[in-house]
Amino acid sequence: MNDSSIEEMITLKQKFGHISDEESKRIANAIDNELLPFFNKEVVQDKETNIIAVERKGLNLFHPYLHSIKGMRNIISIKPLNHQGPYSMEHRFLSFFNFDRSNILLTDAITTGSETRKILTISPFKFKMLGGFKKVCGYMALKSALDTLERDYPKISFRFLKIIDDHDQYYKEHKKIIYVYQKRMEPIDEEHEFFIVDIKPELSVNEIKSRIQELIQERYGNCFELLDNDLGIGSKFNFTVYFDNPVQFLSTAFNVRLQNGDIIDKVAIRFKYSSDDSKLRIMTLSMPNLNIENRLQHLRRRMLGSCTRNIPKRRCQIPYWARLLVPINRSMLCADCVDTNISLTLLNDVYSLISESGLLNVN
Repeated sequence: MNDSSIEEMITLKQKFGHISDEESKRIANAIDNELLPFFNKEVVQDKETNIIAVERKGLNLFHPYLHSIKGMRNIISIKPLNHQGPYSMEHRFLSFFNFDRSNILLTDAITTGSETRKILTISPFKFKMLGGFKKVCGYMALKSALDTLERDYPKISFRFLKIIDDHDQYYKEHKKIIYVYQKRMEPIDEEHEFFIVDIKPELSVNEIKSRIQELIQERYGNCFELLDNDLGIGSKFNFTVYFDNPVQFLSTAFNVRLQNGDIIDKVAIRFKYSSDDSKLRIMTLSMPNLNIENRLQHLRRRMLGSCTRNIPKRRCQIPYWARLLVPINRSMLCADCVDTNISLTLLNDVYSLISESGLLNVN
């Protein structure tokens, strides 16, 4: 459970069985009610710090509370990558202010401590000139892993709401965090854009799914399948559109090719519907894998902008003048560009389709 994929996190019924709305909300609300005072005490009141949140862990569990510290110091997102090497970690939302302040690392739970150890060892924010790590905060930790980290990093303070000795009890408590995510309409994966719309309350889930399937088929053809992701929670419904051949879909729909060696494992549109208030959340994403042999080239492409510019690049921060200074191959995209920019373009397409579908509650 310490490294669950998005698919595992949303397919609850197969993993944990059915749970009632009342019970799932009780669990989620109880955790939220514990998290807020803990966050206020350990993070908000510690003002001489920057907040470095682990993506899909600390960032996602604590993101409703992060607004309370905005404007006071940097909030930086950190993503440990799976591969080894000099670029095995990526920092986002990086600001060049407040580098003299110490840093708090925010995560959800520590099971083995391997990811936390990796960040504390490799991240440049460990250096005193960038503040150094002052504290690691999270919801829960397995005592054996936490004891090892405290021994190996004696100058860092570790603060966790729950510290559990027994492995079985730890995993029993750990799975409860998932219900916090299911209560929220924001996606587990905070790396991608999403939008939430009001659906006509008289429509059933099957009617909504059927109409969305028709809309996507009209726009992109029969190159996808729609699958349910059963949450086991009565008022929340997840379903996902998976495109059969991501590379062919990208070429047909957006006229783009990938850099040699880059791979897109998945292109999907993920939907979450809440029958409590008739709201539908839509998120698009892809699963990119950059060619390991070309990671230095990938860094150069990101710095110099050497990818095609024939689609909206709303998240591209590369100045136009910088792209004019170097020879650019405009015929291909790297997988990272597909993940950010094509996903956003696809999301805009879906928003247009939904807006004109007759599904929305316009009152």
